[in-house]
Amino acid sequence: MTWLCKRAVNRRPDGLADIQEECRDMCHGIVASRLVGATFYAAVRADDGTVWALVVETIYDRNGADGDLWYRFVPETAGPAADGAPRNVLDALDPTDDPEAAAWRARCRARLARPVTGRMRPGTVIRWRAVDGEPEAVLTKTRLAGRRKSVWMDPSGGVVPDGAVWAGRVTVVARA
Repeated sequence: MTWLCKRAVNRRPDGLADIQEECRDMCHGIVASRLVGATFYAAVRADDGTVWALVVETIYDRNGADGDLWYRFVPETAGPAADGAPRNVLDALDPTDDPEAAAWRARCRARLARPVTGRMRPGTVIRWRAVDGEPEAVLTKTRLAGRRKSVWMDPSGGVVPDGAVWAGRVTVVARA
């Protein structure tokens, strides 16, 4: 996929480019859409009436003369690397027979099903099972002295990295 560049026309109140509006202006037939970070996801109605997914990856150059917006279009049939499509976009899509598109949709749905443990505040308590068949552990999100990030700790003081918590099965017991 080729990167293209355009001068941003739509502006937010703070003067920066409104990336979501820029992407909506470039795409036609949008049924549902959302900007997630710097990636724009859209459910687009084709001329034959089918609805498919389009991913627009963007880079906004704030230091350019007028704020250049770099972008590239990646259809779901190309199996985009970005798999953060929101539920409203995925729910608007028609069924597909394309294996790349089906795999991409499955990755997006799996990502939506994962608990967002990184955004839980210190003091949150969860029950966690690393692998089926192992006993559950009770973990508490804790901020350790000298560390910028919070960590998950078991009652014995052992530290479990965030990535391991995401890979396991999580049930939230109490939110902080």
